[in-house]
Amino acid sequence: MAAMPRSLQIAALAATLLAPAVASAQSQIGRTDSIYTWRGVLPSRVQLTIRNFNGPIDVRPTSGTTAEFRGVKRARGSGSIQDIAFEIVNGSNGDVSICATLRRSSSCDDHGYRGGDVQASTRNGRVHLAGTEGTVRVSTGNGDVDVRGAKSSVRVSTGNGRVNVVTADGPVEVHTGNGDIDVAMSALRARDDMTFSTGSGSVRVTLPSGYNGELDASTGNGELSSDFDLRIQGRVDPRHVRATIGDGGPRLRLTTGNGRLAILKGT
Repeated sequence: MAAMPRSLQIAALAATLLAPAVASAQSQIGRTDSIYTWRGVLPSRVQLTIRNFNGPIDVRPTSGTTAEFRGVKRARGSGSIQDIAFEIVNGSNGDVSICATLRRSSSCDDHGYRGGDVQASTRNGRVHLAGTEGTVRVSTGNGDVDVRGAKSSVRVSTGNGRVNVVTADGPVEVHTGNGDIDVAMSALRARDDMTFSTGSGSVRVTLPSGYNGELDASTGNGELSSDFDLRIQGRVDPRHVRATIGDGGPRLRLTTGNGRLAILKGT
């Protein structure tokens, strides 16, 4: 089998915009481009989804009124940049999904990738996004994820890598197969459950000072620390703690196979 492309660098910029919703559409484009750029308009409070089959993802704030996605493709060995394309889906409500695909037969949706030789994957992908007021969803098969300047809820998934998230307003959900998690939320308008899980690594979550919730924290080998007062439920178990924070409320799950759990109080 010929060697596959092993590196995809993605850079994108997006801003909070006001525009009419667009009709549903789907296409795979940018296959022949070594650098592919997409520009569009995002209505306020829509969902923006970025998927890379393998590689780190960075999210950064920017100013302006136009959303921009920039993908830089790199091939290794006898692989070709034409093996990589981008699937753009515009929802009828204004949601936008941008997905890097491998081979012509592959595509992706909320359930993951379908078809294609995706196990070859890529490396070193990066995504830069503006702090949109809508939901930001990013996922990668393998790589670090860094989200900065988000203004609303964030969902992150990576097969293996560190995850850092800073948002003005949660909730946030993070899953990584292996790596540290560091999340900071300035506010929480929605009272939703939140989960932060890693196979091995520390989990550090900064919550608004007035947070109320039900904690479910477990670590195979580590310790739990909290700036909040915890009212322990049931017997004391250093590996698995159930407790009430403040007046109680939505579930806060922190899980690591091996690492330290820390709950910090923001300003």
